[in-house]
Amino acid sequence: MVSGGGKEICSSPTGVKLYFNFNTMGLLSEQPHISGKLPQPSENAGTKKVATATTEAVVWFFISSAAYAAAVGEAAGTICTGKLAYTGVLNSMNTALGNINDTSLSWGAATRVATLVDIPESVFSNIVGMTPTDQVAEITGYLSTAGDYAIDHRRGQIWMNAKDTVVNDAATYDYFNTISPVA
Repeated sequence: MVSGGGKEICSSPTGVKLYFNFNTMGLLSEQPHISGKLPQPSENAGTKKVATATTEAVVWFFISSAAYAAAVGEAAGTICTGKLAYTGVLNSMNTALGNINDTSLSWGAATRVATLVDIPESVFSNIVGMTPTDQVAEITGYLSTAGDYAIDHRRGQIWMNAKDTVVNDAATYDYFNTISPVA
């Protein structure tokens, strides 16, 4: 070991030693889309076309006996999640992934959601490997008021603290649809 917690990872026949500090994660620090659980995201540099999912049904789920179950009929204040058919919800200009300040997602006659709140990408990345119960426990701290909701633009998942009795909703949003090469 060397001061600062570095660990010797190799040495040369001439005695030169290479150390790495595994505590700081080196290149991974300050890069919000990289974590120890998920690899670095990559974007397909090929031709993409913007597609629109129009009035797509968003089916809400909640935790019941440590597993997800349909949330229709659950009371206001229930933490629920819904999965969109497509990942990669775009911003309003359709140039990049959406975010808290700029998203293409809009609701039909949604009465369960009111306020879009910010949940860091690192939280969404970390909950991927958690049990459903632990996912809800992690998200609950960010959705403190009935009507709060958050969009995981990268994975196409929405979380909400229901403002009213839960019924399924409809969302419209844009996403990239990779164009297949012509044979």
